[in-house]
Formats: sequence, structure tokens, C-alpha cells
Amino acid sequence: MKNWISFTFALIFPLLFTQAQTEEAIDKKALKKYKPFLDSEAKLLAVSYYQTVEKAKGDGNYIQKTYNPDKVILTQKVTYYDKGLTLKHGPSIDWFDNGEKWQEGDYKENERHGPWKFYNSRSGKLDRQGNYVSNEKQGAWSILDSLGNRIGERSYDKGELHGIWYDWGKDGELIYQAEYKDGELQREEIIDDEQYESRRELTDEEWPYFGIECGKPEVANRKQCSQAQWQAYIYQRLRYPQKARRQNIEGIAIVSFVIDPEGQLEQVEVLRGVCDSLEDECMRVLKDRPNWVPASKGGKKLPVSHILPIRFRLE
Repeated sequence: MKNWISFTFALIFPLLFTQAQTEEAIDKKALKKYKPFLDSEAKLLAVSYYQTVEKAKGDGNYIQKTYNPDKVILTQKVTYYDKGLTLKHGPSIDWFDNGEKWQEGDYKENERHGPWKFYNSRSGKLDRQGNYVSNEKQGAWSILDSLGNRIGERSYDKGELHGIWYDWGKDGELIYQAEYKDGELQREEIIDDEQYESRRELTDEEWPYFGIECGKPEVANRKQCSQAQWQAYIYQRLRYPQKARRQNIEGIAIVSFVIDPEGQLEQVEVLRGVCDSLEDECMRVLKDRPNWVPASKGGKKLPVSHILPIRFRLE
């Protein structure tokens, strides 16, 4: 089992914003590319360089589909209640560029509500699942391994850990359990030391950090400090490509990379690029591969996997 821990944070890059239009506007060249993805029973309202809008036949909701215009693949499908596309209400699905699902679930008045599922970008298998209520995690959430076996369960109340935390071993045996109340650890029991140690999350002191400031003893939260420093590093170097700007292309690019035991960035990969120019920009920013101070557990340096969503938004 790989001792890789992932974190995510979104980076918003503001420029001139253009609201998606749902009036009768059809880009005929784009329509030819995206026709295979359209619902034959829905009413087609708009086709732009990288998006389509349809009105569903049954419930009358509006379906916005977003594509990678260069790879000609569907990357997002969102249901809206209103023609102005301001109120997400209904099913939503996102895909990686390799065609595997990223996430799926329902929105209720712009908030995640009900069951949601999240998938592994490479295997396409379910990674974790649980329920949201008003955009906050609620009840039991399951954690699965690459084979689809349930290896953990976390209980939440209004977005905070609340209830029993379980971890199971390779043969399904319980190796760790803990109890939380309002986000605070109340008690814990380690049943299998060896398996638990290989699986447990890194502490703040063990986490890799970025920037000299974050390594100082007086820094209370090294992980949070590193995220802020890393975000600033990326933000300062990002440039909105002219081609994407001319076509009003927006979206969330997803980049994965590994911080190896030497603190170097390796295996840099764009899991979802939005379009070629935005994908190239993500790779350009990361090509210098600045060093981190690597993760360390029990005196041993470890590789750590990171997922970095970068939101390109025109406003």
C-alpha cells in the first residue's frame, strides 16, 4: 500500500468574465463536433466554442455540457433550474480527460445535497462516497482502496467529524477506531500497530512544507502555511492564455504531482486540462519544479501525492 496523502485547494485566477448565454446562439462548427454528445429528445438552446445548453424534455431543466474543445471530449454535465444558469439543481457529473469519472452527485439550490461519489483518476474505481446536506458532509462516508474494498469509514455532522472513525486492514479486519465529537478527538484505539502506522495520515509536523517561513518552529500549522505559500507561487506565475481568453474558455484544470523523498516534484500530470492552451499553461508554471522539504514519518522520508485544481475564471 502506498503511503501517499493528497490535499486539494482551488486557485481562482480572475480576469474578464463572460456569462454563458442561453439564447438561441448556435456555433455551427462547434455543433458538428458536439452533436454526438447531445440528447436527441432535448431542445438545443445554445452551442459555443466549448459548451452546449439544452432544455430537458421531461422536467424542463436546463443542461449545460462543457467540453475540451481540442480533445473533443465531454468533461462536465450540470443541471440548472433556471434559463440563466445561476441555480444548480439536479444531477452533476465531472470527468477527467482520460474519460474516467471524477465526481458525481446532486445539487439542491446551488448546494451539494444527497449522495456524492468521487473516483480514482487512473483506475476509474470509486474512491470515497457519502452524503451531503446543505453542502456539508453528513453521516457515514466510506473510503475505498484501488480494488474497491472498503478500508475506512468516517462519520460527520454538519461537516465536522462526529461519531466513530474506522479503519480496516487488508483482510477486512479492524485495525483502528476512534471517536470524534464536534470535530474533536475523544478517544482512539490502535488494534494493529503495523498496519495502522502504514495507513495513518501524516501529522502536521510530518507533512512536506513549501517555503522557508513554513519550517519555522513558531508556525502553528505547517500544512496550511505551505498551501498558502504554494498558492501564492502558482498565482504569481499564471497567465491567462490569449487563445482561451478570446474564446471565453473557463474551467477547472486538475494537476497531479508527487513530492519525492528528496523534495522534488515528479510525475507531473494534467488530469483535466480544460483545453490545450490552459493545459500548457499549467505545465509551464510547474516546469521549474521548485523543491519542497519532503514528508517524514518515523524518521523515514516519504513520497506524497498532491492534487491541485486550478480554476481559470474570466470576470
